[in-house]
Amino acid sequence: MKLKIIDPEHLLAMLTREEAQTLGILEADRGCPLRFSSFHSRLAAARILSIACSHGFACENRRITLRVLPSAEDQVLLLFTLEKPRRRTFRIRHQAAPAAFSIENAGELLDVLDRLRRSPAAAETEFLLYRLGSTYALVFAPPATARRALFSLLSEYGTCLGRGTALAAFAAEHGQLLRQFSPGKPQT
Repeated sequence: MKLKIIDPEHLLAMLTREEAQTLGILEADRGCPLRFSSFHSRLAAARILSIACSHGFACENRRITLRVLPSAEDQVLLLFTLEKPRRRTFRIRHQAAPAAFSIENAGELLDVLDRLRRSPAAAETEFLLYRLGSTYALVFAPPATARRALFSLLSEYGTCLGRGTALAAFAAEHGQLLRQFSPGKPQT
């Protein structure tokens, strides 16, 4: 067996017919290449790659295409080609922008606080309750998994003032902080 590294992405292995039959790459009776879905052919390709890697061919964590070509001079040529690494896509999670809801009266505020206490969507969210003139403002930064559930729950009792840090800063600057709480944690 002769191995030749053509470039960093191609390896050529030249085998005699006897070596190819011994490794299980050729069928002895027909002399034609096997399909590489058989266990013995894959094992033979792995052995050849192992030998090539010990001689400096780097193929770690890359997909490999293998072509088997019988040649006219009683040899079998194996061409190993490394596929280009696939670009990995990463999803970056960002901090949720704060949202604010306006609640008109104390009765609706008590109802919404009771619903938040029982809601599993609100368990991990921290809320700030402000008094803005004659209304109440509930400011919170909903996690992505609970955003839709919290918005639908709070829209039953109040109106959405908007989202963003500027709105949260406005409520903190012009309102009176009444309570900071998280419904999933026991209050002290």
